[in-house]
Amino acid sequence: MMWYLKKNRKMFLLLLAVILAYNLYFGLLFADVDRENLFYLDMLIGIALMSFVVVDYRQQAQKRRQVKELLEVEDVIYSELSEFENREIVIHDVEVLKGQLDEQFENLRQRYIGKYTLSNWGLLQTTAICEGYLLFGDSLCHPDTGKWAWQELKRQLDLQVMDDGSHWEQSVMYHMEVLLASMRLMKWKELEENNLCPERYRSDFPEEWDWLKALIEKMSLYVLYCAGPDHRQPAQCDSDRTDVRDIMVKASVLTGNSVFRFGGYEALDLESLWLFGRKGAERYEAAVSREPERLDYHAQDTGNIYIRSSWKEDANYTYLSCGPQGSGHGHGDLTHISLYYQGKPFLIDSGRYSYREDEPLRMEFKMLQAHNVCVIDDGSLIRPDGSWSFHSYGDCFKTYYREKEGISYCEMAYRGRLANGEGCLVTRKVMTAREGLWLIVNDIWCEGKHTVREYYHLDPDAEARAAEDEILLTNGSVQLKALGEQQEHGPWTQPVPIPFQLESCKVSLEYNRLSDSMCLVKEGSFSDSFVSSSAFCGAGVQVSAPEVYQFGAGEPVSDGRVTAKTFHLSEEESWTFLVWNRETFRGGKMYECSGVPVYGKAGAIHRLGGEQTWIRLRN
Repeated sequence: MMWYLKKNRKMFLLLLAVILAYNLYFGLLFADVDRENLFYLDMLIGIALMSFVVVDYRQQAQKRRQVKELLEVEDVIYSELSEFENREIVIHDVEVLKGQLDEQFENLRQRYIGKYTLSNWGLLQTTAICEGYLLFGDSLCHPDTGKWAWQELKRQLDLQVMDDGSHWEQSVMYHMEVLLASMRLMKWKELEENNLCPERYRSDFPEEWDWLKALIEKMSLYVLYCAGPDHRQPAQCDSDRTDVRDIMVKASVLTGNSVFRFGGYEALDLESLWLFGRKGAERYEAAVSREPERLDYHAQDTGNIYIRSSWKEDANYTYLSCGPQGSGHGHGDLTHISLYYQGKPFLIDSGRYSYREDEPLRMEFKMLQAHNVCVIDDGSLIRPDGSWSFHSYGDCFKTYYREKEGISYCEMAYRGRLANGEGCLVTRKVMTAREGLWLIVNDIWCEGKHTVREYYHLDPDAEARAAEDEILLTNGSVQLKALGEQQEHGPWTQPVPIPFQLESCKVSLEYNRLSDSMCLVKEGSFSDSFVSSSAFCGAGVQVSAPEVYQFGAGEPVSDGRVTAKTFHLSEEESWTFLVWNRETFRGGKMYECSGVPVYGKAGAIHRLGGEQTWIRLRN
């Protein structure tokens, strides 16, 4: 009973004071007051109060017994009570949770298998253990598990993240997951440095953090460059097309690099504010914004190239990919190209849609036909045989990339075997100018007779309309035209025109969501070798095919040897792109185009007014 009186003493004292106050009020101020009735009133109030006290005491006593019983339970118990008001319950549940964490962390370590070292799953696991030991290390019974997690995390990141900052799995979405997990761990170091981390946790921090900060910076730099003018990542392999500015915000706070402030939101997003708090918001607001010095990024280790005309939201942008498959998240996207024109997406990656094994579209989105590539004999060169595996895949070569005076040139190549065992070599050469001009040359070697289809998938917002020998593409107020160029039946024969055809298709910019779209398709056949080219440019740009002469020869060479296209920007300015498809092993090594002597494997002639300049991009 004493516990009840002690707990409710303030209430009893208040009621006593009220009774005493009205008795004094009536007894002293009113001489004719009936004291007998006043006494009866006090008795009635007393009886009512006693009845309330008895009922309330029984209820609280029952609740007290319930709490006592629950405190003996080895699990969290707050959910069993209607009111959360007992400090003992809080202490009990915290201790129980610590014990469960300790058990879980040790279990994760014991069940850890070798393949997790190269897995984003494994990294998410070890970062969770590391963070748990930063928070509760003094209460956990297996300190060796915490040390092991830090060592394994370092090993994981060293293995999974390439020197160029790209993640080995070839999916920007999973690149993000690994980066975010590392960022959430890094925030504790920031709290420590700003004296916001409790003193008892600090002994659990590793002595050296510079390696993690440097890794976060280079992974974030990769994200900065891979994002299009709309701040969205490409839907590469198993990825969605999502906004990356929240990543840039976190990178700015954690690294202090001003280019990330440039790539982020104006103010902290809600998730970042929750992560860093008021100090993080103040740091971000005070940070200086600096535009990146470079426009292009060549991730040599994973074969991904990002090219842009500027850092404005109306920039032209090109994404090229030809690298190792990566993990099971990889797709048949070797030599893929995506492009934006004046800030609008036109050619895109189809995305992933689903992970379900029983969903036929899962396989279709992983196939060559779902990407902007050339497909030989219906895609037998690269064939998935499951949601996470391939029956066959190509061996890619190291990409060649060079940028000079506003012109970028890339060569991507891979080899493989068709279903019948015949070997193939596929090379795609792409030249692009900052003004928004693209020339794509496909050079294929494959013995025997074959069919080839060239695919370019359009953004769902892009409309397509056939106009004579070209396709006019419109996205909002921006127009881009696509020219289906030419096919060659042999190395020395003259080409045959092949216009683009329009086909309906499905794309998936977000997981589990499909959109109707259109696809540009060219189809042809060849024996042994094949060369074709396609051009993309603004609707107002005129395109012509200039003649190219080998030194000492009276006849122009075929497109099979040299592909040449001139983009007329105005009467005063033009760009002529030249790409050599065959080695010049006989005759003169110098060529001439539009009165300009040229030498090399790839280059461009820039005409401005009366001046013409040869820019060599590959020897």
